[in-house]
Amino acid sequence: MHEFFTGQRARSRPISQVMALIVVAACACAAAADPSGDWRLASRPAKAVSLPATAAPEDVPTPQPRATTDTAPKPPPLRTAQNELVPLSLHDAIDWALERNPDLAVKRRDLGIARAQIVIADYYPFNPVFQATLQGASAPGLKDNFRQAYSLSQEIELAGQSDIRRAQANAGWARATWEVRQQEVALSVLVARRYQTLVNLQRRLQISRETYSINNRLAEQTEKLFQANQVSRADVLLTRLEAIDSRRLDAAGESAYLQGQLDLRAALGVTAAVDFVPLEQLQRTAEGWNLDSLLAQACDCNPEIRVKQAALNEANSALNLALANQHANLTAGPAAEVDENHTVFIGGQLSAPLQIFNRKQGEVRQAEAQRNKAAEDLAQTQARIKIQLLAALESLNERLGVIREMDRESPQLAQSLDDAGKLFSAGLMDLLKLVEVRRRGIAARQQLLDAQHEATLAELDLTAATGCPRFKTIPLPERHEATPPQR
Repeated sequence: MHEFFTGQRARSRPISQVMALIVVAACACAAAADPSGDWRLASRPAKAVSLPATAAPEDVPTPQPRATTDTAPKPPPLRTAQNELVPLSLHDAIDWALERNPDLAVKRRDLGIARAQIVIADYYPFNPVFQATLQGASAPGLKDNFRQAYSLSQEIELAGQSDIRRAQANAGWARATWEVRQQEVALSVLVARRYQTLVNLQRRLQISRETYSINNRLAEQTEKLFQANQVSRADVLLTRLEAIDSRRLDAAGESAYLQGQLDLRAALGVTAAVDFVPLEQLQRTAEGWNLDSLLAQACDCNPEIRVKQAALNEANSALNLALANQHANLTAGPAAEVDENHTVFIGGQLSAPLQIFNRKQGEVRQAEAQRNKAAEDLAQTQARIKIQLLAALESLNERLGVIREMDRESPQLAQSLDDAGKLFSAGLMDLLKLVEVRRRGIAARQQLLDAQHEATLAELDLTAATGCPRFKTIPLPERHEATPPQR
């Protein structure tokens, strides 16, 4: 093997120069696209976006190919289908989803139901009852053959059930508004996750396309040098296999990118054949967070916790209503009667059920069980949110530590790639080792992208757990007011 390389060194000198130039170009591309620097991309101003939600695929215009004068081999196109390219900012994506998501539109109908429950609770449940009785009489000496009786009665609640029903309806309204808020936050986080995933897949695909372009160019140059009898057949096979391997990786990245497009379309509810072009990357907050502050924010802003709190208030009102209904309602009102001798009777009537056989203890026990269930559900939700916050915070801190370590190693990596190119140009490194060094450099760039992506997803988990708009990661929708509507 030593004799093979030493015997071919004089003949491999031209390809050394060619590959040195290619390696330097690869390093320059890596430095330009290396996200280890300022990878928090500033948000560019979003253009007015009109997403075609119902356009048929055949109605989408075919983009015109761009003219090029570069004769170097090009990597495969980013899209396998002729889809319209739509620039999309994160804010526009979330606004579009919140306005047109069908599940959210159905959920917002619950607000009308809750509003109707408040109207029902504002009215007294019992109407007055008017009763008229007319009886015929037949006997000697009667002045009239008819007896008449009239009464007006009203059922009266004595335990303040009306106020309890209003409190229960108001709690139901608060629960409905927070349920809508919960689904809005969940949808916003889902869109943000898929938007960020698409950004990450796009950047990974960019790396794989650069790698494929360089390896393909290297394989063609090696083939030409072999025809000129300047390199060995082993060098040709090595560069050809490297180009094939990078092409397969590029195809896998393109497939993942197209799947990311489909996932984002599904989250937005877009059925047209379009490809979104992300205009920004999610920005992580620079503020350090601790578990206590996150728990305080979650208790105040998390919609799931607020839903459970409203459900507990609703269950407490139901229990109070069941206890109040144990008190019998009175039925009272005036009464008048005229008999067959024209004698007039005027007075009143009063009736009350005797709570002997049915004291409504079953209803009270059922309401108590539902109240206890709601309290347990609230405690379980708070514990689960605390676990989610702790896991997301630990994951975020771990990812940030990995990113900081990779940032410190990035200058050494760039220097190693540059040294490898110089050693190869000087004939002190063979082609196989150079390819291995480049592979590790590409793997390091992809690992950095993955770490940044996972850190952003961890902060999205924090945003979902707290539901607090103080996070700058995504523009959460405004909170709904839980104040009951006026009649």
